[in-house]
Amino acid sequence: GFQSQIAQLEGRLDALNHEESVRAPRLESLQAEATQVNRSLEGHQAQLAQAEEAALDQRRRTEALEEAQRTLAQDHHRAEAELDAAERRLRQISDLLAQSFGDEELRKGLAWLREQGLRPSGLVELLTVDEALRPDLERLLGVWLQSLSTNADLALRAAGAPGHLLLALEGGGPAPATPEGCEPLRNHLRWTSADRPLQALLDRAFRCSDEALPRLAVLHPDLAFVSPGFIRLPFGPLQLGVSAPAASPLKLRAEQEEARATREALLDRLDELEAQRGRGGDEARAARARSL
Repeated sequence: GFQSQIAQLEGRLDALNHEESVRAPRLESLQAEATQVNRSLEGHQAQLAQAEEAALDQRRRTEALEEAQRTLAQDHHRAEAELDAAERRLRQISDLLAQSFGDEELRKGLAWLREQGLRPSGLVELLTVDEALRPDLERLLGVWLQSLSTNADLALRAAGAPGHLLLALEGGGPAPATPEGCEPLRNHLRWTSADRPLQALLDRAFRCSDEALPRLAVLHPDLAFVSPGFIRLPFGPLQLGVSAPAASPLKLRAEQEEARATREALLDRLDELEAQRGRGGDEARAARARSL
């Protein structure tokens, strides 16, 4: 009985050993295939992770480009509003400057010159002055601030003009020495052109104290003097109570040039923003297409 059982068990053991010997190569093959599959899976997972990261980066870039476009649009709207305000300011200043140009008779004369195709430059267009000195210069010149740079031929042509014109014919000459205790107005003036109406007068104009002016006027009758209380033109009477104009032509002219410069800068800014929006829009559309 035991021998029979032992024989059976030995037979079963031989069968199992045989089965194992048959299965072992297949198992090794399966294990190798599993290893290869695992490696391939890991590679695909890495590629997928890279693709997802690239897609995320692309979405972020698209969102950044779209946000930049929104910012540019806001900047463009602000620049348009600033340009509109600058143009309104420029029109206001130009209107005030036109109104400051003397009375109706002066405007008639200027209109006649324009009809003749003549546009002589005005003193306020050719001269800039230090702000601290401006009121004194305006008090000294008064209506002469509206003088136009001209020559003898133009003066003769304008003889029959309607209204009133102030035509400055300039002759050369050295500037006089500065009297003691005075300050030359010419040191505070800057000409913007070779045309310099009333330069001879302005070269002979000095600022001084009220106490000194009467004595200086007697000693130097051919010079012009201005003090806080007095004005005196060459060989003219002593003038008191003369104030600078409420709407300063010189100041308005400077503000007009500043407003023009601001307007030009804003126009350039708008052109730049429009170009940036165009480039950014193309980039945003391309980025959006790549992210789909």
